Amino acid sequence: MQNYYVDGHIWSGLDQILQKFPGGAAPIFKEIGVNLTNLGRYGTTEPLSKYVAFFEVGAKISNDLNFGLHVGSFIKPLRSGLPGNMCLHSKNLYDGIINLKETLPTLIQGMELSFEESEEGLTLFSRILDPKLKGYSQFDDLCMAYLLSMLRGVMGRHWSPKEVHFEHSLKGDDKFYKRFFNTAVRFDQSINAILIKKDDLDKKNRNYNPYLLEMMKYYARDHIESSAIELSITERTTLLLQEAFETGRTDILYIAERLSIPTHSLHRLLKSEGQTFRKLLENTRIERASQYLSNTTLQVSIIAQKLGYSETSALSRSFQRVKGISPSAYRMQK
Repeated sequence: MQNYYVDGHIWSGLDQILQKFPGGAAPIFKEIGVNLTNLGRYGTTEPLSKYVAFFEVGAKISNDLNFGLHVGSFIKPLRSGLPGNMCLHSKNLYDGIINLKETLPTLIQGMELSFEESEEGLTLFSRILDPKLKGYSQFDDLCMAYLLSMLRGVMGRHWSPKEVHFEHSLKGDDKFYKRFFNTAVRFDQSINAILIKKDDLDKKNRNYNPYLLEMMKYYARDHIESSAIELSITERTTLLLQEAFETGRTDILYIAERLSIPTHSLHRLLKSEGQTFRKLLENTRIERASQYLSNTTLQVSIIAQKLGYSETSALSRSFQRVKGISPSAYRMQK
């Protein structure tokens, strides 16, 4: 798995935001090993793992179960580098989502945005690519708050989506979630997502600036090309499988179509990397099951159903084979 990094600008303003928290930001940065002199500096980099750890450590030090959401609520598009400003000056919300998706790697690698359109509207998905960094609820809260703040840059600060979904179980005060997102918030879901009504997608943005957008696109493209990370066929297939659990299509024909290659080519390419599609599917299912067991209160039978197992015992056997422990025992350890 690739190593992912964040740009120094992503830390910008965190010291100011946390002035009212006990001890401020300094103890958190000290514990995760980030030099305060790098705060807000474009071009400096730190591992994504340290950025994720910042919010988990912050929650522990401040004893605030809503730490990630509290910090995220202060983020503004204008101060969020190229992704925030690209979204802020887009023609409409739909274009803002596309621009945000395409330029997010200039600020943070390893966080992927994708979306799915339907007759009802659009669902914006957020996922972390490194499986070792999945399941951290504070970071998930921060990301969802960040995304809403970016979208409100287009729609106005009082705008609300149709629904907001979190993979993790409710932690902290549910009133704060409802107050900030101002809509239905659902936990124990299959993926972090924001559901947007169709009528909102093409509403004109009063901040639309095509000239500024063109200039920012040029610099964003140059930045992304110079720091692009090439994913292996195993990694690309795994990412598509993770996404496919949302639609219920995890068969090799569907994945091969998404990769724009024949199924026999996918088999051959995976074999060249010492993998098989069947093994990847099983491992991806078990990793998703592990996340459910660690971060939600869903019953094992419900998890099995969500992941497409014919019966609960099938999940238990597969989990035991991969993890060497039963799902129930794994949950007790966590």
